[in-house]
Amino acid sequence: MSREIFKGLSEPVGFVFEQDVAWVVLNNPRRRNAWSSDVASSIRSLLNDLKEDREKLNRMLGVAITGSGDYFSAGIDLREVLQVKDIDGARELVMKTYEAFKEIALFPKPVVCVVNGPAYGLSVELFHIVDYVLASDRASFAITGARFGIVPPVSVVNPRGLEARRISYIIMSGTQLSFEEALKIGLVDEVVEHEKLYGRALEILESFSRSAPHALAWIREVLGRGRVEGLEEGFEVMARSIVHSDTRRRVSEFFNRK
Repeated sequence: MSREIFKGLSEPVGFVFEQDVAWVVLNNPRRRNAWSSDVASSIRSLLNDLKEDREKLNRMLGVAITGSGDYFSAGIDLREVLQVKDIDGARELVMKTYEAFKEIALFPKPVVCVVNGPAYGLSVELFHIVDYVLASDRASFAITGARFGIVPPVSVVNPRGLEARRISYIIMSGTQLSFEEALKIGLVDEVVEHEKLYGRALEILESFSRSAPHALAWIREVLGRGRVEGLEEGFEVMARSIVHSDTRRRVSEFFNRK
C-alpha cells in the first residue's frame, strides 16, 4: 500500500476509505499539519459521520490517523493560542480538541496512529487514547507545550502506561526523543522503515479483524471510558495555562524569532 492514495486531498483533514480502512489525514503540510480548532472539529464530525454510516462501519477494519507531507503534526496551532483573549476563549479553543479526543477514544472500531514523521505536542498526546502507535524510522517525538507555558492535557492525567517519573521528565523538559527512544519507553508500539509504513498499518488493522466486531466495540467502549477519565480536567488546566501572561510572552517571542 502506498501513500499515493492521499494525493489530491484538499481539506485540512483529508479522508480516504481504502481497503476497508478509514484513513484520517492531517493535511496542512505548509503548517506542518498543526492541530487547529478546525482540525479538531473536522475529526469529530468525520468520526460521527462514520458511526452513522452503518454499512461502512460494519465492514471497516478500523481508523488510521496519519499526516501528509514530511510531518505527522507540529502540535497545537500557536497562532490560535495568541488569538485567545480570555479564559472563556481558551476553554472554547481547547474543548474542541477534548471533544475530538473523546470521539477517538470511544469510537467503536480500533484506532491506530500511523506516524509518518516528526510528532510534537498535542499530536503525541493523541497516542495515549488510541490502540496502537506505528511509527516510521523518520519520526521523532517531543511534548513541547511546557516550554511555551502550555500544560499537556492528557499526559498529566492519563499517561498511557508510561512510567510516571519518565513521562514527568518528558513533559516538563520538552526533550526530543528519537524513534529508538520512543520505542524503548513505550511511547510507540512499533517502528518500521518508512517505505513499509502504510502496508504494515494495514496488516495491524487486519489483525484486529480476527476478533468478533461486537467484542471489539465493547472492549473499545470500556477502554475508552478509562482513557477519557480525568481528561476534561486536563483540558481545563490547559485552558488556564494558555491565558497565563508568561505563556503569551513565550509564544510571542517564538513568532518574533521566526
